[in-house]
Amino acid sequence: MTKLWIASVLFGVACVGHAGCTALTDAGRFERAEDLRVSLSNMGAYVGTRIEAQLVSGQTGEVEARAVIDSLRSPTMDLRMFSALVPGRNYSIQVYADENGDAWQTAGEPTWETQVMGGSAEIDGTQPSTVDMPLVSGGPFTYELADMTPHVGQRFELQVFDEDLGRAVGYYRTDAAEISFTVQIVAIIHAEHTYLVEFYADHQNPEGYSFPGDHCWRETYTAEGDELTASFTHRTPFDELETFESVDP
Repeated sequence: MTKLWIASVLFGVACVGHAGCTALTDAGRFERAEDLRVSLSNMGAYVGTRIEAQLVSGQTGEVEARAVIDSLRSPTMDLRMFSALVPGRNYSIQVYADENGDAWQTAGEPTWETQVMGGSAEIDGTQPSTVDMPLVSGGPFTYELADMTPHVGQRFELQVFDEDLGRAVGYYRTDAAEISFTVQIVAIIHAEHTYLVEFYADHQNPEGYSFPGDHCWRETYTAEGDELTASFTHRTPFDELETFESVDP
């Protein structure tokens, strides 16, 4: 079973004795929101399709976070969205297969919806739903990566954390990174908010982020308007990540 971890947090691990790494800072900023767990099953008809999961607020009807799987590689997937749920709010999860590849939920595309109960939700691919299109606010996050030659064909994961809201707003995964590629997550950026962007290439362990060992980075950006476009070129040193849990190297 393929497992997708949208960042489980690792606190308090010192960066001692490893060259080219950065220690964690300000772990308390992640304590305002709770994790979400979603299980996807029976999705075999959509293997190879871009899949998006939307966390929808029951209070406002707005999408509060998005997860993008560039190309679904397994009919069964466990998803954990780190620090996405605001305590006291009700949520539903909408998952849709982006069959036309436009990165937006379009009427007629296969869609599933279920309520989040106790921080968890289950989606069965054999039971699509008729859903109301959620309200969307915010602008696109676009991240251009270059010189990623060491990681061609490897798993790559990226997390976007809104430091002003105190919760995760975006996630992206591909299992086939290229030398240069672009990550785009629509409708998650708000003007003058600051975003922590963390990402890694699964250079050492095919089961997920492993530190030390994988090539991993963290960058912070402030959006001037309701969109954020930034670029990154493969570099050293590497950074220990705050929003991914390290598996055994």
